[in-house]
Amino acid sequence: MYNNFPPPTSPWTSPRAAVIDPMGYGKTAIITGCCSGIGLRTTQLLLAHQFQVCGLDQRDFDYRRLLREADQCRFHFHKGDLTEKGGCEEGVRICIATFGGTVDVLINVAGILDDFSSADTVTDEIWDRVLAVNLTVPVRMMRAVIPFMTQPTAVTYSDAFNNDSNSNTRDNDGIINGSGGGNGADYWRRGSSMGGFDSSDAIRRSTSSAGVSSGSKGGVIINVASAATSGDGVGVAYAASKHGLIGATKNVSSHFHGHNIPIRCNAVLPGSHIDSAVGHLIHDHDHEHHPPLPPTTTTTTSTKLDNNPHPHPPHPSASGGTITALEVAQTILFLVSDAAHAINGVCLPIDHPQQHQNAF
Repeated sequence: MYNNFPPPTSPWTSPRAAVIDPMGYGKTAIITGCCSGIGLRTTQLLLAHQFQVCGLDQRDFDYRRLLREADQCRFHFHKGDLTEKGGCEEGVRICIATFGGTVDVLINVAGILDDFSSADTVTDEIWDRVLAVNLTVPVRMMRAVIPFMTQPTAVTYSDAFNNDSNSNTRDNDGIINGSGGGNGADYWRRGSSMGGFDSSDAIRRSTSSAGVSSGSKGGVIINVASAATSGDGVGVAYAASKHGLIGATKNVSSHFHGHNIPIRCNAVLPGSHIDSAVGHLIHDHDHEHHPPLPPTTTTTTSTKLDNNPHPHPPHPSASGGTITALEVAQTILFLVSDAAHAINGVCLPIDHPQQHQNAF
């Protein structure tokens, strides 16, 4: 279907079957907001480096249109609303049931923009929704994943997710179901409804009930915040949610730094001049209130980028002042890699130099 891929020697192609990419081979990543923009580009890039990726989003994911055929076998998609009670834990459970008892990387990309309202006009509905998606969900995802990064790797999770069944099968979502009267979803519902422990406790109990062996290597968490945290050009809800996510990033990086099984936690802060849905909305709103000089360059659309399953990396000056989702994904890939092993607790702006002064 796709005949114009870069040659095998290009660093942007999936390694050939006979070649193992040490960056991602044998590692599992969870990416929220994987259907478009930064989340999609990050998913494609990690798959190209042989990561196993579990993608979470509330929209449908078109495997054939968005992924190379060679990468599809290492990708599992779960459609769901992460703001619902137990939604984040369910996503992690599905990842474990699909790829095994460890998570090496969590990348929180999913986010929404507010209606640009200020503190005197913001409604409870807008405030609650934006904070839920942009701050509560990333924190819940970290809470659900961290036990799998800080505890020894589990040998098998079949018993943990289906203790009452002697016959296990997987449904289309990678959930282990059995004919013996219990399945993974029942396990998690019991954990969240008993009142004696929260979702993170349920994860820890599943670890201990499955049996463990040594071998966990810690993990990496990347949160996508925003360089618009100065509050200029966005509403109070969006600015507060991204400030909160930066605070959560620094807290996790500090709390788990120096442990025997360390977790590195960093944030990337894309600027408002990014070729994505959120970037376009911020840009349009800013231009409405501060008309720009006549444009001298044009940019491509995020829709065109998203529909290309394997783009050539753009030249830094090709976007004419606009950064692309792929450029953000490349930065995330570096922070995930072992080359960034000494980087922890960093909130890294991703923008062109003339916009850097607005990062904080």
